[in-house]
Amino acid sequence: MHTLFVYGTLKRGYGNHPLIAGALPLGEDAVPGVLYAQGAPIAVRAEGEGWVEGELYDVTPEQLAECDRLEGHPRAYRRERVTTRRGRWAEVYYWQHAPAPGAEPLPNGRWPR
Repeated sequence: MHTLFVYGTLKRGYGNHPLIAGALPLGEDAVPGVLYAQGAPIAVRAEGEGWVEGELYDVTPEQLAECDRLEGHPRAYRRERVTTRRGRWAEVYYWQHAPAPGAEPLPNGRWPR
Protein backbone atom coordinates (compact mmCIF):
# COMPACT_ATOMS: atom_id res chain seq x y z
CA MET A 1 0.00 0.00 0.00
CA HIS A 2 0.98 3.62 -0.63
CA THR A 3 -0.33 6.65 1.24
CA LEU A 4 -1.47 9.17 -1.36
CA PHE A 5 -2.39 12.79 -0.71
CA VAL A 6 -4.98 14.22 -3.13
CA TYR A 7 -6.09 17.86 -3.44
CA GLY A 8 -8.06 18.14 -6.68
CA THR A 9 -10.16 15.96 -8.93
CA LEU A 10 -9.07 12.78 -7.13
CA LYS A 11 -10.84 13.93 -3.95
CA ARG A 12 -14.08 12.26 -2.89
CA GLY A 13 -17.01 13.57 -4.92
CA TYR A 14 -14.96 14.71 -7.94
CA GLY A 15 -14.57 13.27 -11.42
CA ASN A 16 -11.35 11.26 -11.03
CA HIS A 17 -12.09 9.79 -7.60
CA PRO A 18 -13.23 6.47 -9.16
CA LEU A 19 -9.54 5.77 -9.92
CA ILE A 20 -9.01 5.28 -6.18
CA ALA A 21 -12.45 3.84 -5.36
CA GLY A 22 -12.11 1.29 -2.59
CA ALA A 23 -8.93 2.90 -1.22
CA LEU A 24 -8.81 3.26 2.55
CA PRO A 25 -9.59 6.90 3.49
CA LEU A 26 -7.26 8.28 6.18
CA GLY A 27 -8.84 11.70 6.66
CA GLU A 28 -7.84 15.24 5.84
CA ASP A 29 -4.32 16.64 6.07
CA ALA A 30 -2.06 19.12 4.27
CA VAL A 31 1.28 19.14 2.46
CA PRO A 32 3.77 21.98 1.93
CA GLY A 33 3.13 24.06 -1.15
CA VAL A 34 1.03 26.62 -2.93
CA LEU A 35 -2.22 25.69 -4.66
CA TYR A 36 -3.24 27.50 -7.85
CA ALA A 37 -6.55 27.56 -9.70
CA GLN A 38 -5.53 26.92 -13.29
CA GLY A 39 -8.51 25.09 -14.76
CA ALA A 40 -7.78 22.02 -12.67
CA PRO A 41 -5.93 22.76 -9.44
CA ILE A 42 -2.13 22.54 -9.42
CA ALA A 43 0.12 22.33 -6.38
CA VAL A 44 3.62 23.77 -6.58
CA ARG A 45 6.21 22.63 -4.07
CA ALA A 46 7.15 25.56 -1.85
CA GLU A 47 8.57 24.74 1.57
CA GLY A 48 7.66 27.29 4.20
CA GLU A 49 5.24 29.22 1.96
CA GLY A 50 1.98 27.57 2.85
CA TRP A 51 -0.06 24.39 2.91
CA VAL A 52 -2.15 22.58 0.35
CA GLU A 53 -5.26 21.07 1.97
CA GLY A 54 -6.61 17.70 0.88
CA GLU A 55 -7.32 14.05 1.69
CA LEU A 56 -5.16 11.02 2.43
CA TYR A 57 -5.79 7.49 1.13
CA ASP A 58 -3.98 4.17 1.30
CA VAL A 59 -3.97 3.04 -2.33
CA THR A 60 -2.79 -0.14 -4.03
CA PRO A 61 0.20 -0.17 -6.39
CA GLU A 62 -2.27 -0.59 -9.27
CA GLN A 63 -4.27 2.48 -8.21
CA LEU A 64 -1.05 4.47 -7.85
CA ALA A 65 -0.04 3.45 -11.39
CA GLU A 66 -3.44 4.66 -12.70
CA CYS A 67 -2.96 7.98 -10.89
CA ASP A 68 0.55 8.29 -12.37
CA ARG A 69 -0.96 7.96 -15.84
CA LEU A 70 -3.70 10.49 -15.06
CA GLU A 71 -1.22 13.05 -13.71
CA GLY A 72 1.36 12.56 -16.48
CA HIS A 73 4.02 11.54 -13.95
CA PRO A 74 6.85 12.51 -14.21
CA ARG A 75 6.49 15.01 -17.08
CA ALA A 76 3.50 17.15 -16.10
CA TYR A 77 3.29 16.33 -12.41
CA ARG A 78 6.00 14.63 -10.37
CA ARG A 79 5.02 12.34 -7.53
CA GLU A 80 7.08 13.10 -4.43
CA ARG A 81 7.18 11.70 -0.92
CA VAL A 82 6.65 14.40 1.71
CA THR A 83 5.83 14.77 5.36
CA THR A 84 2.31 16.06 5.94
CA ARG A 85 1.36 18.73 8.45
CA ARG A 86 0.31 15.96 10.85
CA GLY A 87 3.65 14.17 10.51
CA ARG A 88 2.65 11.32 8.15
CA TRP A 89 4.59 10.25 5.09
CA ALA A 90 2.54 10.57 1.89
CA GLU A 91 3.03 10.81 -1.84
CA VAL A 92 1.71 13.88 -3.65
CA TYR A 93 1.69 15.14 -7.23
CA TYR A 94 3.43 18.50 -7.68
CA TRP A 95 3.17 20.48 -10.93
CA GLN A 96 6.55 20.63 -12.69
CA HIS A 97 6.09 23.91 -14.57
CA ALA A 98 5.49 27.54 -13.71
CA PRO A 99 1.82 28.39 -13.12
CA ALA A 100 0.10 30.01 -16.11
CA PRO A 101 0.29 33.80 -16.28
CA GLY A 102 -2.52 35.20 -14.19
CA ALA A 103 -3.03 31.98 -12.21
CA GLU A 104 -3.90 33.00 -8.67
CA PRO A 105 -2.84 31.12 -5.56
CA LEU A 106 -5.80 29.97 -3.51
CA PRO A 107 -5.35 31.80 -0.19
CA ASN A 108 -6.66 28.94 1.95
CA GLY A 109 -4.81 26.22 0.02
CA ARG A 110 -8.08 24.40 -0.65
CA TRP A 111 -9.86 23.57 -3.92
CA PRO A 112 -12.52 24.38 -4.82
CA ARG A 113 -12.47 27.89 -3.38
